[in-house]
Amino acid sequence: MALSDWFAGKTLKLTPGDAPITVDLRTETLRPNKHRLHIDVSMSDNDWKIIKSANLVSYQLFSYPKVTPLDDCYLVGHLLRVRHVDFDDLIALNSAKNSFLQNLRALRSHLETLKDPDRDSSERHEI
Repeated sequence: MALSDWFAGKTLKLTPGDAPITVDLRTETLRPNKHRLHIDVSMSDNDWKIIKSANLVSYQLFSYPKVTPLDDCYLVGHLLRVRHVDFDDLIALNSAKNSFLQNLRALRSHLETLKDPDRDSSERHEI
């Protein structure tokens, strides 16, 4: 696969002001043993500025071998250019998709804390 296939246009859409992060994930079967996860994300300009200033561009969203020719993980910075990732099986794809969503939620929560550092935070867990 050529580098241009990985870096084919922006997958991250920036919206003005403050807005929720929206995610569109689509699975495509290329062959019986090859599946593609298409990634399309929108976030606010303000969130992206905070991500850059807090040095969160290298925050990992999921890991998988050969996400790009140089990386074995999908980072926040990849949202700018990596539109899809190919997987050898659906189990690995679904695991990556779950990790992507979980880590994006954690990133969203962290961004909210960075926006309002004086906000009180408390959690209750029952185990």
